[in-house]
Order: sequence, then C-alpha cells, then structure tokens
Amino acid sequence: MDDTVYPWGRGTVKVAYDATPNQSDRTVYTVPEGKIAVPISLEAQLTASGTVGNRSLACVITDGTNLIFASVVTGNLPANQIGRLQLMSGVTNNCTVLLHMTTFTTNVNTSMTTGWSRNLVLPAGSTVRVLDRSAIDVAADDLVTSFTYMEYDA
Repeated sequence: MDDTVYPWGRGTVKVAYDATPNQSDRTVYTVPEGKIAVPISLEAQLTASGTVGNRSLACVITDGTNLIFASVVTGNLPANQIGRLQLMSGVTNNCTVLLHMTTFTTNVNTSMTTGWSRNLVLPAGSTVRVLDRSAIDVAADDLVTSFTYMEYDA
C-alpha cells in the first residue's frame, strides 16, 4: 500500500478482538474521531445455547447512523450448534463470505460471495456490528469476534 493507492498516507494494521461471554449482539469496532479505516477481515463465531430457535448471524457496517455501507446475513443456525462467519476483503472488488455450521454429528459448509469492496473506506463514527438477528437467547449465546483493519489519520 503506497501513497498512490492510499493518498492519505500509510496506515497501521489493527485487530479488535472480543470474547465476552453471554452476548450475541456486539459493536465490534467504531472508527475513532480523526481516523478512517479500511476493513481487511472479520471472523465471528456464535455458540448457540440450548434454547430452541434458529439464529441468523449478521454483520452490518454503517456510518454510525442509518446508512448501511455493507451487510451480510447467514443462513439458520439451530440450538446447540456453532456458527462461523468469515469476511475477507480480497484482491477483487468482492470478498468471500463463508458460513460454517457445526453440530456434534454433522458438518455443513456453505459459501457465497457478497459485495464488500476492497475499496471500502470507513469514515470516523462508522461502526462494524455482528449480531444474531433473531435474538433467540441474547444473554446465553456466546459470540466471539475478531476484526482486522487498516487505520489511517483522516
């Protein structure tokens, strides 16, 4: 990454990691004032409790208000299973989204492509949020997130 590609200068690679238990809705990262950020990758793992119901893991990137820059939603994740969401900014204008649903007896892997551009630049105040859109058992499901990004001075 040189100044011809990123005219605002060289940035710093950073990682925001959170494994606080008993949460299924988390703002993973908020771009600080005076900064801009370029997403590199996001990994999320939701461990569903035994409470019956299908979870739907989602990643939503906004400007901090109601403007959505990017959003992806996985398929259903039943009770007592582990779901993983991986978003990677690639060398093309799309990223790869992988959903892995794992039970104790069966493995299901689904992959799809979405439009999270490698050129996505998040201004100050933007948020990266991962959540179970179904909110089946918010206080017992466990969500672990890791978000890698380049941060620049604005």
